[in-house]
Amino acid sequence: MINRVVLVGRITKDPELQQTNTGVSYVRFSLAIDRPFKNQNGEKLTDFINCIAWRSQAEFLKNYVKKGNMIGVEGRIQVTSYQDQTGSNRQSFDIFAESVANLESKKTDGGFQPSEAGFAPVNQNSSRQTNDFEEPQVDFEVSEDDLPF
Repeated sequence: MINRVVLVGRITKDPELQQTNTGVSYVRFSLAIDRPFKNQNGEKLTDFINCIAWRSQAEFLKNYVKKGNMIGVEGRIQVTSYQDQTGSNRQSFDIFAESVANLESKKTDGGFQPSEAGFAPVNQNSSRQTNDFEEPQVDFEVSEDDLPF
């Protein structure tokens, strides 16, 4: 069985770090995700998806993500059953974020600064210009004895 969700959207408010009674950090947040089509009136529709991140992912959100940032979330759907104030049975569908990436970049005086999503910075002072589609230069020899066929 597979329970896997990948979402990309904009966070609807600044993350607020909270803790359980046992001291485990978490952040509840909502992602605004535009639908790829418009309704009959020509209006763009947006879904708001409730998510929760725990421990280091929650700390990451608190420290590096602000309202309106585009983020990527990978996780799973979890259904929680409860009774509301009137005694009616209800269900809540939340995305439990197992991986979160900030997809926004920061602009600095020195030019492009990668986001905290784990991208390595490019050395802008490099003297050798490369094309991303070039074959890499290989400086080693392969003998026939090394080949598996």
